[in-house]
Amino acid sequence: MSSNQVWDNWRQGFMLFWVPPALMRDDYDPTHQQDNSNFNAFTKNELGYSPKDEVLPNGIDFFWDEAGQGNYWQDNLTAPGKEVTHNYAIDLPDCGHPSQWPIGNLIKTTQLLPCATYDRYSEPDPAGCDWLDTPEKPSPDAGAAGAAKAAPSLVDQPGAPAALVAVTLLGALGIRLAGARRRQRDAA
Repeated sequence: MSSNQVWDNWRQGFMLFWVPPALMRDDYDPTHQQDNSNFNAFTKNELGYSPKDEVLPNGIDFFWDEAGQGNYWQDNLTAPGKEVTHNYAIDLPDCGHPSQWPIGNLIKTTQLLPCATYDRYSEPDPAGCDWLDTPEKPSPDAGAAGAAKAAPSLVDQPGAPAALVAVTLLGALGIRLAGARRRQRDAA
C-alpha cells in the first residue's frame, strides 16, 4: 500500500491481519497455515489529514496482528505535530528490519474471531463483533507527538510462541467449523 490518503476512519485506517486460507481450502497441514500477511509494504501514505489539510485523524492509522514475515511500514506522512498511530508495542518494522515472526499476537487474533462469522444474510450481526458499531470520533489531538504507545505485547512472554500457534490453529479450526455449519445450513 503506497501513496494513499487515509483520514477520518474512526476505527483504523489500515488493517493487516492473518486469515486461515489453508483451512478454508481443506488443507489441515499445520505448516501451510501461515501463507498470507507476508511481504506487505505500507509506504508514503498520508494519514490523518484531508486533501484540504483538515486534521481528521483515524482511530489508529495501522492495525496489525503481528503476523507475517517481510512486512514493513516506512515514510508515512501525518499532519504537522502528529505521529503515525498503531497498535504495536514498539515502532513498526521498517524496510531495513521487516517483520520476522509468522505467528500473530494471540490477543489481536482472538479479537477478530467473532467477526469471522459475519454473513450479510445469515449472520449480519455476529455476537462479540464490534465492526458494525460506530466507534467514538477520534480527537484532533490523536496522534500528537509523544503520544503513548500500546502496552507490551504478550508475545514476548515465556511460552507465548507455542501458545500462540495452538490458539491460532484452534481459532482457525473454529472458523472452519463455523463455515462448514453455514454451508450445511445453506444446502438444507
